[in-house]
Amino acid sequence: MSSRARTVKAENVAERRRRDVMTKIESLSYLPTTVAVALKFVELGKAPDAEPADYARVISADASLASKILALANSCWAGVRNRVTSVRTAVNLLGLGQVRTLAISYCMAGLHNELELTPAESELFWEAALSKAIAARSYASRFDSRLADEAFLTGLFQDFAVPALYSVLRKSYLQVLQRPNTPAATLRDIERQLFGTDHTEVGRMLAQKLQLPDVLVDAIALHHDYEGLTELITNRTLRDAGYAASLLPHALTTWSIADGVALDRFLQEHASGLQLATFLQEVQEEFARVFAFFHEGGRPNANLPHLLVEVAREIADSTTSLVGAVSTLGGQAGPCAVPAGASLPSLAGQPTHDPLTGALSRHGLINEAQCLLARAALRQAPLAACCLHFDRINTITDRYGHVVANQLVQSAIRGVRELLPQAALLARADDDGFVILLSDCSRSQLSQLLDSILAAVAAQGCATGSQTAQTTGSLGAVYVEGTDILQQLEELLRTAGALVLRAKHAGGNRSEVEIRSAQPLPTAGK
Repeated sequence: MSSRARTVKAENVAERRRRDVMTKIESLSYLPTTVAVALKFVELGKAPDAEPADYARVISADASLASKILALANSCWAGVRNRVTSVRTAVNLLGLGQVRTLAISYCMAGLHNELELTPAESELFWEAALSKAIAARSYASRFDSRLADEAFLTGLFQDFAVPALYSVLRKSYLQVLQRPNTPAATLRDIERQLFGTDHTEVGRMLAQKLQLPDVLVDAIALHHDYEGLTELITNRTLRDAGYAASLLPHALTTWSIADGVALDRFLQEHASGLQLATFLQEVQEEFARVFAFFHEGGRPNANLPHLLVEVAREIADSTTSLVGAVSTLGGQAGPCAVPAGASLPSLAGQPTHDPLTGALSRHGLINEAQCLLARAALRQAPLAACCLHFDRINTITDRYGHVVANQLVQSAIRGVRELLPQAALLARADDDGFVILLSDCSRSQLSQLLDSILAAVAAQGCATGSQTAQTTGSLGAVYVEGTDILQQLEELLRTAGALVLRAKHAGGNRSEVEIRSAQPLPTAGK
């Protein structure tokens, strides 16, 4: 078959599937009532004098929603003693905010039922829609809380055409959705090849069929087109909230690093420098809370910060061993080894903080370092990995005892912590060795910080009778200029540990620093 013939055949197949999608949309009958209920709840959320009775009347008009509300109120999770039979009582019990979230989200169940999705399929698309809805609401709440529910609805609906496409071509389309590192723009190109249309165009048709307000139709149809949104949606908060949500994944199994970078830049430019890690953590915490509300206390498997870390690892030149990240500080400088081949489950239950100094433990550093390293790679920000070791601490222990040595370490680390930026990580590697990780610092700032740390350690003293016990510190630091490559923490700390040894052999109370220039992003296939 010639290439021309193959192209024609593919176009014919795509056109046939497009007709199947249109037929699916035309067959939807249940949705208009369900969506109308969601819109009423958005309006109630804007009304300062709305009462539980108003919510109860709207809920009672939809038998399916009323049944869901009553079932949740009577569940073990709600913890009521007497059976709830009144919708109004259920609203009072669950709270207006929870009920609005439930009622607005419930319209997605109507769509999935109409598309004849299995419970597992419905859950996959519902979780992705919910994460976007929460992201949009979280963003909007920072600027205008009155728009929170409307932003939630915008995020919830923007991808409601995705399950409609899936219902026509299940296996192949699911593989596309779950393909690692596929940006939204690429997804739409693939959709047009498969269906002769994409989820934004189908979303517009669905929104118009449901007779949604024009602002929601535009928000759904253009959610990946910020310039188009700017032209048609005058409310900046609602527009930006929807666009920020659009950069989250379409299925919570993988995430495109391009979309992650775009979200980070968008937050920096449009949300007063809001940090990506902060935003994702807020969304994840609220997502877990709402998920528990729908699942009677259960917790979701999906984790947005971890998804972004995973895709950042995939694009790096080599995979970072995060579990073995806290590695040797260097020979006599006090090794802090995590067994090779250790896994996160084997470390589960271990303390995340050192009880003496309050610094992170080795296990705590393993968990926290993931986001710091991924954020630095995404933002191409400079990164510094430092190892601090106390000089002659064993001599102090032998001469004055463990209590004095511990007091010196405790007071010195208290002084060090006061010098560190808020986002820096400080972890205890062993009895007298500590790890410091920080990003977004210049070379001169790092140099000043290292000098200040050495001064803070040397300034500490512990009175022991007529004498005062004192120590100094040796520092080794690796400074990496901004790069897209996710750094290997294990290798960074191994090098920093060797630099600590060099500082100690030179007499201590000094720092040794290695500067690494930025490297280009690896090309595909390497």
